[in-house]
Amino acid sequence: MLEGFPYKKPRIGQLETALEIAKAVREHTVFSLQAPTGFGKTVSILYGLVRSGKPETLYIVRTRNELTQPFREAKRLGIKPVFLYSKKAMCPLLAGDEELGIIDFWENCRLLRKRHLCPYYENIHSVSKDTLWDTLLSTEIPFDSVKKLSRKDLCPYYSLKTLIDEADLVITTYPYVFNPYIRETLVGEEGLKDYVLVIDEAHSLQNIADLVERTLSENKIMWAYNEIRHYTGYDEPLDKLASLLEYVGRMRCGRGYTYVDKRELSSILGNPLEWFDLAQEIRSRKIESLADPERTARIRIHTLSIAYFTGSIEQEGYEAFLATREGNSGTYKVLTLKPIDPSIAVKDVFENAKAIILSSGTLPPPDYYRDVLGINRSIVYYDVEEIHGPVFPPENRIALVLTYVTSKYTKRSRTIYNIYADIVEALWNNLGNGVFLVVYPSYEFMNNVISSIRGEIDMIVERENTTISTVLEVTREKRKLVVNSVAGGKLTEGIELRSRSGESLVKVVLVAGIPYPLPDDYLELSRKNLAARVGEDKAWSHLFFDVATTRVRQALGRAIRSPQDRALFILADHRYMDPRILRRLKIKVNKVIVSHREFIRVLRLVKNYIS
Repeated sequence: MLEGFPYKKPRIGQLETALEIAKAVREHTVFSLQAPTGFGKTVSILYGLVRSGKPETLYIVRTRNELTQPFREAKRLGIKPVFLYSKKAMCPLLAGDEELGIIDFWENCRLLRKRHLCPYYENIHSVSKDTLWDTLLSTEIPFDSVKKLSRKDLCPYYSLKTLIDEADLVITTYPYVFNPYIRETLVGEEGLKDYVLVIDEAHSLQNIADLVERTLSENKIMWAYNEIRHYTGYDEPLDKLASLLEYVGRMRCGRGYTYVDKRELSSILGNPLEWFDLAQEIRSRKIESLADPERTARIRIHTLSIAYFTGSIEQEGYEAFLATREGNSGTYKVLTLKPIDPSIAVKDVFENAKAIILSSGTLPPPDYYRDVLGINRSIVYYDVEEIHGPVFPPENRIALVLTYVTSKYTKRSRTIYNIYADIVEALWNNLGNGVFLVVYPSYEFMNNVISSIRGEIDMIVERENTTISTVLEVTREKRKLVVNSVAGGKLTEGIELRSRSGESLVKVVLVAGIPYPLPDDYLELSRKNLAARVGEDKAWSHLFFDVATTRVRQALGRAIRSPQDRALFILADHRYMDPRILRRLKIKVNKVIVSHREFIRVLRLVKNYIS
């Protein structure tokens, strides 16, 4: 065992992985690490950084819930960590205000600090860095540090930000790297050239365009209209917003994203600088009568959304689309600007970082990063299970393929939805306790299947506003539960459903069909753009096949999280018999099932295996 490794008995491959990472960091290359949850990717990466001399490192995670693991492991390794996540979520003045937009919050925060009206920020100047370090390092969970700083009447965000220069490791979330405006607040104008960058859950880069998109809903347009009328009464901006609402109202939406000519949007909205000036005028009028910092922090300027959207219209490589969304009061339309070439969102990051470590249990193939994300640097692809063998015993899972059903678009019908509903009911009626995770290709498909279920089943249905904390609470209360989720959604991407003793609660993962992306106008434009560079076959493979199989692997990964866990995997679509898909999923099929009657018989046979 190598000196300084924090555990007495490293898992097979951990030390070898760490040494390869150290080599990649020294050579300033891109290191792609693929290993399942439970292998110990985090400690392997951080130990590799120690072996390479503890370079300044940015460790980015998808969600704030994922900050804890690298924070804990860094302290065990003698690495000095600091973390940052949403400034708004860390603000003591807001007390959980979920409705305030992030743009409004940043502007309100700037004004409060400029006017010396935020007591939490002002108090930082009278506290030593040693005191801040003691507060930070006295906890195991980042959120506890935030609470401690707030109780000391200190701004958690700016307290921790003052420590970055002395830290070995900065742990933060994706926007602090991939949003160029937020990135500059973290690393300054010098950018990433002095940093090693670790990207956790790097398969999420397949959805990087969603992170940098700019949206404008019908509701926001109406709120801005009413705001302008109330505070200024200016006719010209009101006429422009009325025209925009009329334009959006008569546009027909297909499935997913419908293309909109952004030149028409630009013609309607005009000069973005005028909208920014108007937003600032409204903000000034709103705060004239407010001396209370807490009330000032909650000011909303809806016109600012118009300004930022208008300013983004001319971004090179971005196109405009219209989509429908589901809200508490029904459906509404949303305008969206997003890049059809995702490399636009990551190019600066991958070109400028000193070295890059990509980490996931379900990485796309190496050529995905070159072809789609435009990475031209040397890439080392390190698959732990291919090099060192299975992390968990293969016999801990049983995999079934059901060939009597499919989610193929041309085959979808009430009959198909009924068959999938029968499959869900069969799980409930023939298996013991546990969480049965059912993963669908889309919300629409899920809703059609659920509406076809006839029996009484305890279930959770993922919605756009479903929180992970709610799901965790319900799964620990119910001994038996069906969790209905959407592939690529929050319940299949990194969520841990464990008992308090650490056992995985997920006993079954049913993938209802193959979750290919929705073939809408956005995907078609992306495909054409990519095909012009790499050809039609590769474009289809990257944007459909790679995305779908990554989603399936992510879903299956929710079940087995330790050597003691056992699970039943059910791939419900005859297309899973395609050898290319099975190779990509890296899964051995135990039985192919051709009828529902046979499926029920098999469920009864495996009931005791997974209980």
